[in-house]
Amino acid sequence: MDVRKLQKVGKSTFLVSLPKEWVIKNKLSQGDPVAIFETTDGNLIVDPKYTERDELKQVTIEIPKTKKINSGFDLGREITAAYLFGYDSISIGSEKNISPDEREIVKKSIQKLIGIEIVEETARKISLQCLLSTTALPLDKSLERTYRIAAQMHKDSITALIEGDEKLAKLVIERDDDVDRLYFLTVRQLRAAVQDPKIAKKMGVSPIECLDYRVIAKSIENLADLATDIADRTLKVKGLKLEPSIANLILEISNIALDMSAKAMEALKSHSMTLAIEVIEKCRPKILEKIDYTREQIERGKYGPWAVHIEAILDNLDRISEVSVDIADLIMRR
Repeated sequence: MDVRKLQKVGKSTFLVSLPKEWVIKNKLSQGDPVAIFETTDGNLIVDPKYTERDELKQVTIEIPKTKKINSGFDLGREITAAYLFGYDSISIGSEKNISPDEREIVKKSIQKLIGIEIVEETARKISLQCLLSTTALPLDKSLERTYRIAAQMHKDSITALIEGDEKLAKLVIERDDDVDRLYFLTVRQLRAAVQDPKIAKKMGVSPIECLDYRVIAKSIENLADLATDIADRTLKVKGLKLEPSIANLILEISNIALDMSAKAMEALKSHSMTLAIEVIEKCRPKILEKIDYTREQIERGKYGPWAVHIEAILDNLDRISEVSVDIADLIMRR
């Protein structure tokens, strides 16, 4: 740590010198502009890479000449990683012609990423460009939109189970891709905010808030995954007719879990300690009691091989309530 004293110049100006080594390392000279940002806790950040325009980040992905089984190279994963790390221009190159299979991997990969398009394509090169600004979609709006999709998936997955609606179950599974796309966009935004103070300032978030947003984004993505699993198991128990009493119990448990996630998200939005405590101390014990009772009733029923899937669906509803507690717990820590 380098401690330096303030110097007063004139009646209202204060100066502090910058370390010579830092100036040289960042290739600065007299007259060069630097940006100064104030964080929410009162600290100042000096950014040596200040520009009026956002810097375009570029990366090149080289497809290996020969892909060995244990090489670890995965083109789709490389594209996703470059997107998440905030690269705006992604160039995919190969010393030989890019194969049709590799081109298909590129197209399928970018379908899962918001704002990225193919802008140039030749025999040995594919150029991708992210056309969406990092700050175009506010974080809170992005998370709110993602949650709405996940919550509807939850509702529809239970409806599909109780009504035996295979078409609705398949639609739930398809919508998981929409949640993944928004999740990847949120991670990209958060990484950019952590790496660049200018972006963080535009987005109105601090480093600590970025950590919270990252946890929330992953939690919401988990909610969608759990709803997808319920829908998938609904397809596996094709023809199952739940007893009315069991169907009502599962619906009641689902409504409690859905209410918990909604209250947890509202607690975050309104910074309500009251709602957070209700989710953790009131709703959680209530749903556990209902789940235990329902399991006892299922054991007495005659569901045969289908029982394992019904038990798994109850586990998913239990985990949805746990995720809601995790989200509410963020309020308790603040």
